[in-house]
Amino acid sequence: KGRLNLKKMRDLLSRGIDAVILKNPTQRAVFHFFGQTLWRSTLHKMRLFNYLAVSSALALIMLSTTQLLRSHMTISNRTLLAIPLVLSFFLLLGIRTLANVPASLEANWVFQITERTPRRHYFAGFKKAVFFETLFPLFVLVFIFYSYLWGWKSALLHCLYCLAASALLMEALFLRYPKVPFTCTYVPGKAKVHVYWLPYVIGFFVYVSFLSSLERFLFAYPRYFLNYFVICGVLFAASWLYQNLYFYGHQPIVYHEEPEPVMISLESPP
Repeated sequence: KGRLNLKKMRDLLSRGIDAVILKNPTQRAVFHFFGQTLWRSTLHKMRLFNYLAVSSALALIMLSTTQLLRSHMTISNRTLLAIPLVLSFFLLLGIRTLANVPASLEANWVFQITERTPRRHYFAGFKKAVFFETLFPLFVLVFIFYSYLWGWKSALLHCLYCLAASALLMEALFLRYPKVPFTCTYVPGKAKVHVYWLPYVIGFFVYVSFLSSLERFLFAYPRYFLNYFVICGVLFAASWLYQNLYFYGHQPIVYHEEPEPVMISLESPP
């Protein structure tokens, strides 16, 4: 009976999301394809858990460097301010990496055969899935934890601050991203981890240290929180306008990853 009630609640929530934020059928298809694939594919779940394990380990290390007395776990504690940013960074980075790994090539053909315009709905459905199926549940848990420490008002403001930053990070990671998640054929070595690991590390430290320091300042001067949310809204709107009005209209959906020119020359017959 408990499982049945849980299933009914999940179905009711799914219908509510479809009715409110997924009115377009293409967005609805990509949204549910992303969620069901991510949570049913053992390969993708294990790889995502690896990213979450790293972020959790870093959060625990950060906590171990601060005093865990309740009197020291205040809003001015930069470690506590930074932990949700660490978790969201690795969560989004993991999804960005996993989205390139195919789960079902049959789905590749289904999307190719049924592709329709405007193509922006494919990417809108994908980003909504990332936001509502991964980021939003994460920050619900963060809100519950920080409500115990700081009270619900400060915890809500903290979660909204980090959620806005995470939404911008999502836009940055998926800027000019032309694929339907988990469908594009995969070329080993195309990710170039050995090339991009240093920018990711630098970006991580800048993202966490700058935003945690900024939030500490904003909690000291709460009247500036509105400025922060306005700036985030402007940046998000600029990214949305660029991609929807220009990029998605000119960029076809990529279903087959092309190998690097060097790889082609090495594989070509003499």
